[in-house]
Amino acid sequence: MSARICALLALYLISWTLSWAQPGRDSIPNRKDDVDLDQIIEDAIIDNETDDQTDWTFITDNLQDLRSKPLSLNQASVEQLLQLPGINAVLANNLVGYIQELGNLTSIYELQAVPGYNADIFRRILPYVVVRESSAKDVNPDILHPAGPSFKTIFQEGKHEFTARSIFTLEQEKGYSPPDTNTDGSLSNRYLGNDARYYGRYRFRFNQNFSAAVVMEKDAGEAMVWNPQAGQYGFDFYAGHVALRDFGRLKRLVIGDFNIQAGQGLLLSTGLGFGKGSEAVNAIKRQSLGVMPYASVNENQFMRGVAGTYALQNFYFTGFISHTKLDGTVTQADTLEDDVAFLSSLQTSGLHRTESEMKGRDAVTETAGGGRVEFRQRWLTLGATQYHQVYGNPIQPSDKDYKLFDFSGQSNFLTGFDFDVTRRNFNFFGEVGRSQSGGMGGIGGVLASLSPKVDMALLFRKFEVDFHSFRGFTFSERPTTPQNETGTYVGIKIAPSSKWLFSGYFDQFFFQWNKFNTSYPSRGHEVLAQLDYKPSRNLQVQVRFRSDNKEINASILPEDQKLDYLVPTHRHALRLQLSYKMGMNLTMKTRVEKAWFVRGFAGSEEENHTGFLAYQDLTWKLGWKWKISARYAAFQAEDYDSRIYAYENDVLGYFSVPAYSGTGTRYYALVQFQPTKSLDLWFRLARTHYYNDKTIGSSLTEIQGNQRTEIKLQARVVF
Repeated sequence: MSARICALLALYLISWTLSWAQPGRDSIPNRKDDVDLDQIIEDAIIDNETDDQTDWTFITDNLQDLRSKPLSLNQASVEQLLQLPGINAVLANNLVGYIQELGNLTSIYELQAVPGYNADIFRRILPYVVVRESSAKDVNPDILHPAGPSFKTIFQEGKHEFTARSIFTLEQEKGYSPPDTNTDGSLSNRYLGNDARYYGRYRFRFNQNFSAAVVMEKDAGEAMVWNPQAGQYGFDFYAGHVALRDFGRLKRLVIGDFNIQAGQGLLLSTGLGFGKGSEAVNAIKRQSLGVMPYASVNENQFMRGVAGTYALQNFYFTGFISHTKLDGTVTQADTLEDDVAFLSSLQTSGLHRTESEMKGRDAVTETAGGGRVEFRQRWLTLGATQYHQVYGNPIQPSDKDYKLFDFSGQSNFLTGFDFDVTRRNFNFFGEVGRSQSGGMGGIGGVLASLSPKVDMALLFRKFEVDFHSFRGFTFSERPTTPQNETGTYVGIKIAPSSKWLFSGYFDQFFFQWNKFNTSYPSRGHEVLAQLDYKPSRNLQVQVRFRSDNKEINASILPEDQKLDYLVPTHRHALRLQLSYKMGMNLTMKTRVEKAWFVRGFAGSEEENHTGFLAYQDLTWKLGWKWKISARYAAFQAEDYDSRIYAYENDVLGYFSVPAYSGTGTRYYALVQFQPTKSLDLWFRLARTHYYNDKTIGSSLTEIQGNQRTEIKLQARVVF
């Protein structure tokens, strides 16, 4: 173990020495440079507490579209500019105002003259934008609702795309082995299907104006069954849509599966999004993107029906109706009719591998309908949202104390108001909502460009204990559950020069009522400080410290004490990372990270664990046909609480951020081959080897042995 770590550290020092041997260059990159979102996605997956079943393609689909057909800045609206990474309302309004006052940009490098656009912003948006005149005759900032393309143009110039993916593990998990016989003569629990995960997606689209898609997926362990009476049609999950966008006054229309991103996501949201992390300023605000077609495989995080937006001058009217089936935890059944009578909670994993998981599949229906009205100007948006949810069966939470204020019943009615105002270098935004229970929730903040080198963010949120918003996802400590939380966030970014960038935040939060494993009201705070140094175009050095502090129940009670009490927990992580580009085709990245977890009061800690991770990445482009990415990592984490997450390169549309825990090594190799411009092929092999374990996993995921090997195969055809 120590030899491997020393080898990685030696590679790091060699890379550092080579980097300083290179002459300094302008820090503004050329268009061929890739802009990675790996760090932002890594932070989002950690904060949202998602797993490898989560599909994040809805975030990257738009960026892939923009990369293939970049946005023309001279004709772009504020709404379109907000889709670019790193662009907030202040920057978008500054650019539109600059063009209106001084005329069209003549060069992409003229962006440096627009207030707020520094080298970091330039680097982020460069692959997705161009400066040119639009070929569309009616694309003009003075035309409020330009006509869309003809359907003849759509079907002649639209792009077909089909993606197929297969994932499987070489070692056998217990769930796929023959069942044992229990003492009562029954057979032990096993998975119903094979160990492969299959995914397929067909999509036809033309720019952002038209999209038609169908998605299908079977998770590992799920059975491929054709039983229409039970709602099973081969693959376990299907999604699809037909969508129109920006056809004159008809701004959006989706038939099929969709989501609505409204206001700050307090009432209606996509279900996932970026949270606290390296993007310390812009990440606090959610963009009100409106109705969006859904083509992912997060099986309980979308609506199914019809949704649309129609505009009259500056007023935008949105309406929707949805009927979906959701997974739930069954707590009581009607034995006479064998129907679900009550559910204790809704489930979001989308896994249906065993008989017990199948009992919760499509256990409850949700019928939802409502609407939204917005008033929009370049610097102002005012919105009001209202909708009603009705569940096919009552939801009755368990009698646990921390569930005392959870939703119960069969219907929920939500009303909310939101605002978004940009004046000069300040962007004020917020949303307030009320659920049928009478509980209130609210969030408000400001983004400020204090100078060309300093950006700042301030946000306050408060969600009462009886506020219930199942389709909300907003910026908070628990973004998927905007309930029982009060918090204040301060973030800052300082760029004293094109070479240096400091990002940091402080977030303090308070929970008014009990939570799981927390028997009393509790509080906590989180801190991040990150320094990026880019002495040349090819070298970037990053130092990062992150500290998460909360209160939970003590794990050990003194003698004769029966009541729980709270103790502090501290999770700290210190990271040093170096990224170096050697020529046009070879990129290296080295990371060393140390983590500490402490539980209990100072001097009497109940737990004190450490974790360590060191890895070396290599990305090599061989012409335009081949691309190889690889990693070798060594890790040592004494306990799962001291685990360390790290983003891994993966096949297009799939995101891996595994938790490095235990003691061992992990390596992966990803090969991308493009034999023609229409065909892409991926092969990925990843293996984790544990030194001190004889088995991996537990229960049905248990593997006999000390290594786990995963294979991914993917093909994409575009024509």
